[in-house]
Amino acid sequence: MSRLHVTTKAHQWMNQIENPESIVVDATAGNGNDTLFLSKLAKEVFAFDIQNEAIEKTRERCASQTNVRIICDSHERIFEHVKNFDVLVFNLGYLPNSDSTLCTQTSTTLNALKLNLPFLNKKGYLLITYYRKHPGGNEEYEQISSFLENDPQLGLLETYTYEEDLAPVFQIFQKC
Repeated sequence: MSRLHVTTKAHQWMNQIENPESIVVDATAGNGNDTLFLSKLAKEVFAFDIQNEAIEKTRERCASQTNVRIICDSHERIFEHVKNFDVLVFNLGYLPNSDSTLCTQTSTTLNALKLNLPFLNKKGYLLITYYRKHPGGNEEYEQISSFLENDPQLGLLETYTYEEDLAPVFQIFQKC
């Protein structure tokens, strides 16, 4: 039996929860794959990344999309650019096919969540994918998932992974 990759699972959920009036934040634009996918479902997508390489890749991938705003800034400052949104997406780890030492950090991601969750609309969704094999990745997963699972304003809808040592994990939460 073949396993479903976490990205496929995330996209299934995106298809299920999105509507044409949604305002979406892709907090970690990376190569722009999620940004492009979301742009076909939502009214407007705000994509953030701190790496110029990621910004350029996302800009190239989404060049034909008129509803995408690409912002070179930390996910800790999303609220400075967009005040209310319906969906918040994080894809943690590092930019694929790039320097794996440049990766998301537990402290800044936790801070980003604390600062930006108040701007996630009621009944809005948080989708987060953790890649655990890089140095610090499993600790990032453990600390952030624990924080989110214990947040009284969030309800966990699903945790998905597969049987493999340090396999990626996808979680989706809904704001109460």
